[in-house]
Amino acid sequence: MEFIYKRYFLSRFKHLKIPEQFIIRQTVHQIQEYYRTLHAPYGLRIKKLFQSSQGKVFEARPTIALRIIWIEAQGLVSFVLLGNHDEVRRYLKSL
Repeated sequence: MEFIYKRYFLSRFKHLKIPEQFIIRQTVHQIQEYYRTLHAPYGLRIKKLFQSSQGKVFEARPTIALRIIWIEAQGLVSFVLLGNHDEVRRYLKSL
């Protein structure tokens, strides 16, 4: 499985405070471990939002305010969004 980070995800990550960045890094590492071992750690809160012809869209909640959205398709995991609940909703409507 290959992992890539979209530009918007990285730009949002840069604007976070250091403690939030640390939490996001841990969560992304746990997501990558999930794909390697097919076993999600307790508390990761992975949720499949929907599936389309482009791939499966997933969400993880590292904190109550932050959510990570990624798309899994053909051996590739693309981290596309890092934001709050409203940003996730707007992103999903745009798909």
